Amino acid sequence: MANDLPFTSVRSSSPPRFFYWERDFHWSPPPLPDFDLWCILEGRGSVTLRGATHQLVPGLCFVLRPGDQPDAHHDPEHPLVAFFAHFHPLDANGRTLTGRRIALPPPALAVRDLKLFSALAKQCVTAYQRGDALGQRQSRLALEQLLALVWEWWLMPATLSGDTAIQKVIRDVERHPGQLWEVAEMARRSHLSRAQFTRRFATLTGEAPMAFVIRARLELARQLILETGMSLTQIAGELGYQDLYFFSRQFKLRFGHPPSALRVTQTGTSPSADPVPR
Repeated sequence: MANDLPFTSVRSSSPPRFFYWERDFHWSPPPLPDFDLWCILEGRGSVTLRGATHQLVPGLCFVLRPGDQPDAHHDPEHPLVAFFAHFHPLDANGRTLTGRRIALPPPALAVRDLKLFSALAKQCVTAYQRGDALGQRQSRLALEQLLALVWEWWLMPATLSGDTAIQKVIRDVERHPGQLWEVAEMARRSHLSRAQFTRRFATLTGEAPMAFVIRARLELARQLILETGMSLTQIAGELGYQDLYFFSRQFKLRFGHPPSALRVTQTGTSPSADPVPR
């Protein structure tokens, strides 16, 4: 399954809201006519949905589909506070998609970052309540971001214990790609064997470690060519390339043209101090 939302955008079918349950409230609606993003923010309770009963706790999230008929109760001593947003999913042409064409996350999906979810939910509700065109757009975008997070938490595995250290290495490479990066040293910093590090790194980035380093260097090189007056020799040296010709070959493999061609496009003249082969 592709790691993406199965729809292009959404349209709210009723105002998104926070619902504060009264002491004796019991939610048992008729079959839903649309989709509903429903997340517990506070309190305790239970819900029966599609023949299964789930204990409701903060951070539990549901994407309800048309035809669902939840039956929910709560603990009066710990009343529920829930966010909900009814919506219709749309395809690229703005047409409504039916539930049968959308693979949904399983019920009772755990929110990994409740603080982020709550902030986006607040934006979704308050922007909608403003009533102006900009507010409606902000509300829709916030709802789409919430749904994107839910799908991400469903489709992508949670961070493993070693991944935090790998992510720090990734950030360091992105900040300082010109340093001398070696896979063995990166693995040591992540407290993993070289094989484990390489496997987890590729899972997180989609690239082998050294391929990631080379891409980071060349993308920064392209930015420096376009946005600074540094010579190509200076840029290559700054990014760890001792051989200007080797730098040029890697740049051409990445972007389809040598760095000197980009500098010519930018300035209209080729810098004589950088005799890079074309």
